[in-house]
Amino acid sequence: LDIENQNEESVTVEKFSFNILTNYKDKENVIIGHAKSPAEFEFGAGEKREVPISIVTTLEDNPDGKAYEFVGPILKSLVTNKEMEFLLEGYVEYNTIVGKINIPISEVFKTKARTKH
Repeated sequence: LDIENQNEESVTVEKFSFNILTNYKDKENVIIGHAKSPAEFEFGAGEKREVPISIVTTLEDNPDGKAYEFVGPILKSLVTNKEMEFLLEGYVEYNTIVGKINIPISEVFKTKARTKH
């Protein structure tokens, strides 16, 4: 996860939590995974860096089977090597010199199921 501190002061990210959802245009989005911050970490003013995270899929905790509908598009993306679109929703809580701030996240991102190495 790439995180950037756009402030002129250092901040401490105390925690973050987010869900990864399908980003369907024509039907209800489905949560396919989630992640939480592994620990608290500090960012200097203007610092940008990659923070390693573990994403837990929700296929196991999916009693209605909706997340399994997503398997078809994943396979199609693997075969055609086309981008897939996802929605990231959650929050970041960090501590600054002016106190704790909780920022909601809602961002669309694209990725390919297969990358060249």
